[in-house]
Amino acid sequence: MPAKRRATRIAVSFISLSLLLTARLIQAQEPPPSPKPGIPLGPEVWVGAPIVSDSPCEILARRVCGERGACAQQPACAEVQALLEQERQQRAASDNPRRMTYASGQCQEADRDRTTYVSCGL
Repeated sequence: MPAKRRATRIAVSFISLSLLLTARLIQAQEPPPSPKPGIPLGPEVWVGAPIVSDSPCEILARRVCGERGACAQQPACAEVQALLEQERQQRAASDNPRRMTYASGQCQEADRDRTTYVSCGL
């Protein structure tokens, strides 16, 4: 096989591989599909989603337990603190701690339940 023809085949293979990898990267970065109203998201959607600022468990703990534990006596606060600790352990053990874990998703779902997880009024 002449050198020019082999170089052309290598270049075409390289371009094909580059296009395939680019397509997979774009697909991996697409946001999860929007949920149908009233149907909660499951672990298959939330695990691995990026955490932009505070984690779902940090947000829930602040809302339910209050700043500096002002409402720590609320019944749900102990459960929220346990979830926060699970989330911290899962994120610490993860290859990418800025991604949601199973516990993160549980906190995200719990944050929607304003009856069980009452906001701290202080």
